[in-house]
Amino acid sequence: MSKRLRLTFAYFCSMLALTVLNILFSTIPNTLSDNSTTILYTLLSQIVCMGAIPFAIAFLVKPSAEGATNSERLNSMRKDFYYKRPFNPKVWLVVIPIAILFYFFTMLVSRLFFLIIIISGYTPVAGVGTMYQGPLNLVMWIAVGALLPAVFEEFTHRGLLIDAISDRGNEVEIILLSGLLFGTMHGNIIQFFYAFIGGCIMAYLVVKTGSIFPAILLHFTNNAMDHLISYSSQTGGILGTIMDKFYDMLSNPFTLLLAAGILFANAILVFYLLTLVPKICKREPGIREKSYFGGKIMLDTYRIDGKPTLKDNMMIYAAFTMCMLQTIFTYIWGSLR
Repeated sequence: MSKRLRLTFAYFCSMLALTVLNILFSTIPNTLSDNSTTILYTLLSQIVCMGAIPFAIAFLVKPSAEGATNSERLNSMRKDFYYKRPFNPKVWLVVIPIAILFYFFTMLVSRLFFLIIIISGYTPVAGVGTMYQGPLNLVMWIAVGALLPAVFEEFTHRGLLIDAISDRGNEVEIILLSGLLFGTMHGNIIQFFYAFIGGCIMAYLVVKTGSIFPAILLHFTNNAMDHLISYSSQTGGILGTIMDKFYDMLSNPFTLLLAAGILFANAILVFYLLTLVPKICKREPGIREKSYFGGKIMLDTYRIDGKPTLKDNMMIYAAFTMCMLQTIFTYIWGSLR
């Protein structure tokens, strides 16, 4: 059994547990408040479905040296899952600005995709949103809605999954598969496209820096900023006021082009900063690469260990199909209501 098949089995089990949890929460009535339900779901989906389950299975099935102790196996897993320093610590000077600007980049992508699916006939559900009850409550929501996903979703999609598909894989496949599976994992059409783009960018950072920590920072910052802006908007803070004005610009035909231009300029800046990452984190010579986006992005496209077989990819196909069916269902359901 190949390493890819062993570890993607752990990933499949994670997605299966998440799917079962989604079904339970959408079908079984409960007497909890919306906030309490969200907290309970997040704790179970992150810590159990994308933490304990894939970690335990990966630890059991991951190949290890004969006679290795549990401590040595854990240390080997830590390194294989990219829990180590970047190739060059100076890359943080680029990663931190990317993490901040990334929020506005995803805003552009999500707005464009949201417009497309609305035109196609999809009707979104208008939710109440998170109601904050003070600064300590904000800290709690950042921990639940930003820290937990950054830790556990990155472990599953950029740690375990990238290590799995690196076996008989290449950078192009790693980035696209990680992004695609990350997008479908969310299980709804609204989040799919920007989660796919974001997943690709975070996978790119892991591949080019040799560390999962830049991806964790990016993920945490993006989610935390969402809570900070929402809290500021509810309390009349300056950050919320600025963003409310900006959202008004996006909904006004006369200022839409200006707002879109600002977001587009931000996207170009994010792309430029991403091109600096491999220049800072230079790898060993001799790796054959192909250029993309006019030579701005270089990616390894060669399979050193040979092409994966259908059996190798069996669990990937199963996980993708299961999660994609959920995504398609949400689109059909939203189009019919």
